[in-house]
Amino acid sequence: MSRPGLGASDPVFQRAFRRAMDEAFGQGPAGYARDTVLAMGRWPFDPAGIAVPGELRYGEQDTSPVHSPDLGESLTRMIPKATRHVLPATAGSLPWTHAEVVLRTEVARIGFEW
Repeated sequence: MSRPGLGASDPVFQRAFRRAMDEAFGQGPAGYARDTVLAMGRWPFDPAGIAVPGELRYGEQDTSPVHSPDLGESLTRMIPKATRHVLPATAGSLPWTHAEVVLRTEVARIGFEW
């Protein structure tokens, strides 16, 4: 692995994240607002009906009010085949800061060989 994880203060992370945010909000904030409402509102399905295995990943130091305040503990209990992973000494933005770790773990879990 080249870099196990980039912290939010890492200049590489900051540049990549800024580019992504510029593109994400390029047409205004409506998409983000809609995603937030959908995520925080009552879901139109019962999570207990999710029948496939799922991996829920959280950073131990993530304090974002729009992420799971219990780091996915309650959501993991609701989804029958969910597995919760909390990365120690890590904040949020895991797809950005720990993409390689997350992807390698998932690839190994499904048995894919590189």
